[in-house]
Amino acid sequence: MTLPPALDGRLPSEDPLLFAWNRLPPRCAPWSCPDRAGALRASHDCAPGLVRLDGAWRAHWAPRPDDAPAAFWDPAADDAGWRTLPVPGLAELHGLGTPIYSNYVYPFRCDPPRVMGEPPADWTSARERNPTLSYRRTFTVPEAWAGRRVFLHVAGVRGALQAWVNGVPVVYAEGNHTAVECEVGAALRPGANLLAVRVWRYCAGSYLEDQDMWRLTGLHREVLLWSAPAGHLWDWQVAQEHADGGVRLHWSADATAGDPGRRVRLSVFAPGGALAASGEGALGAAGSLALEAPPLWSHERPLLHRALIELLDADGRVLEARGRDLGLRRVELGADGFRLNGRALKLQGVNRHEHHGSRGAALTAADTRDELRAIRRAHCTLVRTSHYPNHPRMYELCDRLGLLVMDEADVESHGLSYHRRELPGDRPEWLPACLDRMRRMVVRDRGHACVVAWSLGNEAGYGSAFPAMAAAARAEDRERRPLHYADMNLAADMDSQTYPTVPWLRQHLAGRAVRKGEQGQVSHAAQHGPYPSGKPFFMNEYAHARGNSLGNFAEYWQVMRAHDRLIGGAVWVWRDLSLERGEDGRLVAAQGGDFGDRPNDGDFCDCGLVDAWGRPHPHLHEVVRVQQPFAAEAGDAPGRVVLLNRHHDLALDAYQLCWRLLDDGLALADGVCDPPAVPPGGRAAVEPPGLAEALARCRGERVLRLAWHARDDHAWADAGDEAGWDELPLGGAWTLPAAPATGALAAAEHDGGVEFSDRDGRLVIDRHGRLAAWEHRGGALLAAPMALDFWRAPTSADRGWRMPAECAPWRDAGGSATALACTRAGDGLDCTLELPGVGGRAHLAWRFHGSGCLDLTVTLDPCPAGTPVIPRLGTAWTLPAGFRHVSWYGRGPHESYRDREAAAGLGIWQATVEDWNHLHPRPQETGNRRGVRWIELADAHGRRLRAEALGAPLEVSARPWTRAALEAAATPQQVVPAGATILNLDLGQMGLGGDCTWGERPYPEHRLDPARGWSWGFRLRAC
Repeated sequence: MTLPPALDGRLPSEDPLLFAWNRLPPRCAPWSCPDRAGALRASHDCAPGLVRLDGAWRAHWAPRPDDAPAAFWDPAADDAGWRTLPVPGLAELHGLGTPIYSNYVYPFRCDPPRVMGEPPADWTSARERNPTLSYRRTFTVPEAWAGRRVFLHVAGVRGALQAWVNGVPVVYAEGNHTAVECEVGAALRPGANLLAVRVWRYCAGSYLEDQDMWRLTGLHREVLLWSAPAGHLWDWQVAQEHADGGVRLHWSADATAGDPGRRVRLSVFAPGGALAASGEGALGAAGSLALEAPPLWSHERPLLHRALIELLDADGRVLEARGRDLGLRRVELGADGFRLNGRALKLQGVNRHEHHGSRGAALTAADTRDELRAIRRAHCTLVRTSHYPNHPRMYELCDRLGLLVMDEADVESHGLSYHRRELPGDRPEWLPACLDRMRRMVVRDRGHACVVAWSLGNEAGYGSAFPAMAAAARAEDRERRPLHYADMNLAADMDSQTYPTVPWLRQHLAGRAVRKGEQGQVSHAAQHGPYPSGKPFFMNEYAHARGNSLGNFAEYWQVMRAHDRLIGGAVWVWRDLSLERGEDGRLVAAQGGDFGDRPNDGDFCDCGLVDAWGRPHPHLHEVVRVQQPFAAEAGDAPGRVVLLNRHHDLALDAYQLCWRLLDDGLALADGVCDPPAVPPGGRAAVEPPGLAEALARCRGERVLRLAWHARDDHAWADAGDEAGWDELPLGGAWTLPAAPATGALAAAEHDGGVEFSDRDGRLVIDRHGRLAAWEHRGGALLAAPMALDFWRAPTSADRGWRMPAECAPWRDAGGSATALACTRAGDGLDCTLELPGVGGRAHLAWRFHGSGCLDLTVTLDPCPAGTPVIPRLGTAWTLPAGFRHVSWYGRGPHESYRDREAAAGLGIWQATVEDWNHLHPRPQETGNRRGVRWIELADAHGRRLRAEALGAPLEVSARPWTRAALEAAATPQQVVPAGATILNLDLGQMGLGGDCTWGERPYPEHRLDPARGWSWGFRLRAC
């Protein structure tokens, strides 16, 4: 085959029609095995006869193609001065070139299909025009492969790839999130062979790869050789037809030329290993097998059959075998929702990039396994492969773990085409590449039970390319899985929209929603067709988890569970995309711009439920709690509980239910209950033994805590693991302990304010009405005067809707408040304060009980019309740094906010000030706890300061930094400790919001309206 002149090894193709040369057609992933035994055991990572080429390769990096070594593919070329680079691996993470994080701006001059134009002078591509990697690796071929066909398999490449074997060009390919395979036998020779590979960061295909991610370069998945007989199987598929409880399998196999007498045999083995069915057929012909009432696969019972296909010679001898897991299940999508095996299922999804903070997209098998187990344990039922096909092992693991997959084609042109008919649009020169990417994904992955939907891509606009891609997917997939594409619902089987709000969903259900893009772009009928469409609706991205976010998550699922037409959504995104970088001898999480990369989108890369290394952010707990598949309600009699089963397949007797009765937060009684076999969708009342008797002994606030523990091992969890919990308030109320009898208090006025004292200590209220000093039994309890606090360190979502500018009058309103009047009121003081900048007034009512006990009630008058929303209603107390041990009775142990508190249960909890908080990749508000009846801080010497709510429970936080320090820092390493403990005793903060983090405010019901009056109070006790 003649190499096209444009592919001479110097430059990547800048022709959208020249996206592959000599690359073999797609196939399903299983390897060729010599016999039945090997094929029954084989997986992507474990198969006989593979020659793996992973490890240290000789590598040369050049900032421009012209700087790359010429004719490096020649075996005689000298690579002695080259360095080594790991494969799998990415050059920029090993000191070669600059990582670039961009959401949608193309990092090269946008001039399709060209990528070598002159960019702005300050862009990284001005000095690294098109980074070019040259790789060399020697290998030997096993002697047993003599007479067999030999194939090169490159599982994945970030960039365009060209390869040579012993100086002979063998393949060129773009769009390399599916494998590059080519036959190399003709170029091999006995003994040592040279594989040379060139990878360019940019090519014409880069216009279809404008995803929100780091732009990195290299062989990021494994490279290997495999062999097969001269005439061998290439691809095979098994499609399912379900009817009357049985399953009919329709199968076919494609093979290379061989003896005409060869046949194919398909065998299907049941989950226990027994042969369930077997049949033979001619090569290229379709066959079928019937299975009567086989066990079905689902996300809760991922029961897998094993399919084995064998190539037989004319005498029935096995020439070659391939095996794969086979999950039997039925997927349906209609106006009444999504159904799996005939039962409705809400898709609790999460978007997933292939990413690790240290390795980028070059994931290990352990990385993938651990991440998918964590996703499954978070009660997520679906992964969307945003925005490209993932590694083949991911699909194998999802089959076994019970994770559904929306498989997404590697087509995104956000920087050009978002809500536009631009590229690929209707342009014929881009259509073949789009069809190729779609077909390769579908053919590779159509055999996986976990794949329940195809996605035509992401944020690539609309046009005739997408109906064509949809037709190509349907032609290759005999199961006709449903199709998704949010940017052109007309081409899909479901409606979809990125980042709809809960009010928008309600409007959509009523047929009155206005569809717009993320920046207000207007949609067209050519995109989405007539409205309303009657199609089921899926949120391909929602609940943008950037920074301290995911407010309103419970509201999403309240409306989702109430309406069949809403089939679910995928949270953006599972994992932060920051990268490891050395800084002052430490490894830190780097964001866009931290490598000097231009253009960049800063901390927009960090939108995860977990950090880049898989450690949970606090908002992950909200996802786990809201999505759990069971719930409980109080029954109609003391000691009776109603259990609700939201599972798809499992009855509630799959769990053991542990209960604990709390009386004012303290455990009064506990026990174990065996739930009845409540079927999916059912409910039943139970009476845990001993609960009614324990309730009769309660004297305070009664709360029943229920914990669900798995009885059996699962692929994602072990027997005994807690799978979720519920909490039921059962009446009663916490009572504020009485204040000590007021002793003899002496009061003295002086220039600094008013001093109150008794034999245990003294307190000073300064002339601004603040508690400026407090000494108790010889020790100082304050390191600085307390202050009213109306501000929080802005969250990512706050910055997105310009809260720091809009609400700026509140930033210093508390600290700069001045007293208009202070009046003695018995053993106390009433102060009226003016709040500069907001035109409001606050009133502080101090009451002193002596013996280190005092009350404070704060009242805020209604503010004038036009006053911005209040970020926080609180008081800030600066305590000595030694007060670092915290216990509290309220919601915990995780943080909670007005619109994110489902994951925080009521109880008595303990923490240190350091553990109480969470430093996000960009520091911001953290650590709030709601529903606090009392909180106590203690130092190592046994001194304690306790705050108790007067009336409504408080919101509290305790930090080793000031909020100003959080706000000023760009990274966690820049947060300067205060040398003190900052305690906030608040009425509350406004909600977090988080539907998206670039413009959506907290919902009105979660805001603090300055036009109404507010009041709260608490008692402080020094112990």
